[in-house]
Amino acid sequence: MIYQLPVLIVVQLLLGSFLMPILGRFRNQLIPYVSLFLMGLSQVFSIILLFRVVREGNIHYHLGNWAPPWGIEIVADLLGAYMAVIITGIGFLVLIFAWRDIQREITYSLRGWFYTLVLLIAGAMIGMVITNDLFNMYVMVEIVSLCGPALVAIRNDRLSVEAGFKYLIMIALGSGPILFGIALIYMITGHLNMTFAGQEILAVIQEYPRVALLAQAFFIVGFGVKAALFPLHVWLPDAYTSAPSPSSALLAGLAAKAYIVGLTRVLFNLYGIDMLATTPLFTILKVMAVAGIIMGSIMALYQKDIKRLVAYSSVAQIGYIFLGLSLVTGFSVTGAVLHILNHALIKSMMFLCCGVIIYQKKTSHIDDLGGVGKEYPITMICFGIGAFAMVGIPMLNGFISKWYISLGALEYGGLAGLMYLLVIILSSLLNGLYYLPVLIKAFLGGDSQKETVIDKAPITLILPIVVLAAGIIILGLLPFVPLQIAADAAQHLLGQ
Repeated sequence: MIYQLPVLIVVQLLLGSFLMPILGRFRNQLIPYVSLFLMGLSQVFSIILLFRVVREGNIHYHLGNWAPPWGIEIVADLLGAYMAVIITGIGFLVLIFAWRDIQREITYSLRGWFYTLVLLIAGAMIGMVITNDLFNMYVMVEIVSLCGPALVAIRNDRLSVEAGFKYLIMIALGSGPILFGIALIYMITGHLNMTFAGQEILAVIQEYPRVALLAQAFFIVGFGVKAALFPLHVWLPDAYTSAPSPSSALLAGLAAKAYIVGLTRVLFNLYGIDMLATTPLFTILKVMAVAGIIMGSIMALYQKDIKRLVAYSSVAQIGYIFLGLSLVTGFSVTGAVLHILNHALIKSMMFLCCGVIIYQKKTSHIDDLGGVGKEYPITMICFGIGAFAMVGIPMLNGFISKWYISLGALEYGGLAGLMYLLVIILSSLLNGLYYLPVLIKAFLGGDSQKETVIDKAPITLILPIVVLAAGIIILGLLPFVPLQIAADAAQHLLGQ
């Protein structure tokens, strides 16, 4: 049974997504309950899978009992199992939040399709991060790529449809390079299985060095567009701002991270760290990451819409992950893998907080949020916890991952390492500059005579936010388990 868990998790989510429209035809009121059950069951299976991988090593599953290189191989390693827990856990909380929120944001006829898309994108993301087959990964990438714009446009107003269409165009442009990269790898190796293709590349790299390098470039561009790596991020602000808040939380917290893990698996499994070090790949990624960290933070300073501010902040945080991966030190890669979890918790929570504010106040303009912290203290305290975690305040989870990426910059050494450290510090200061005015306005602005009351929002909106905020604090104080998993995953990626 445990041996089959990687496939079971993906299959039950994908089958569940196809069940939703049928259920909506006859028992529409059951859709939220069934969706929660399937996502919750997947979360339990993912946790069991992670414990199994931590204790006994990777699980290799051959679909149809066809062994590689002929068949499709599923490999549940530390990074894949770790991502499965993150995806199902946050997906479960987002579904709880959506129970009430989509009643305001999505028309009745489209609500069943929202649950279909959530289950479908969750299953595809997990499939993307555990498959060891390049074409199978491409199929999963495409499913995620089609679900993303649909989750944005499902609000069905002019802004969301326009943002969803822009997202679709950009994400489709990213698909072509990934497919070209896979075709080039197949052309020179004759394999789609990443393990066998990686072994063959070592034998043919001298004969086809430019083809192998061109495939790398295609993978960076394709996955970079989908993960919103600067300057390929242009679709992100409109998409995250215009989407329903549960959709924004899913896309910002999970989808971008799944693409990053997908790119990491392709590059490190195919080429290996030694071969990658002989190419300009890491230099290019460092430049793009640093630009994203700085420019994302600067652009966030000028935003007047709270969701748009949080969206631009994501550009900077994605830069942190890519910087940690491209520094290629033990500390930096550990920090990058840990930041995938930390940022997923923080960003999902912050978009859900925005959803509660918009649900109650009917506005997302920052200038209209004076005194909102007195009206909805739980929501804004949680938002503040997320903001301080983004800044990197000690005792919150964002500090731990930033600390390790900073140690990685020092481990990198030289003037360049010092420069990367200064970039991280500068970005943290900029984070404070655009988040603190929001918090000051929320708690000190507005009617000074207004009494603080308990949030009037429904419990299904508040509960997921409080759980995520608790996770941010707990992982800031007791980061040992995810930190060890991140460190072990980093050692595997670095071939140590």
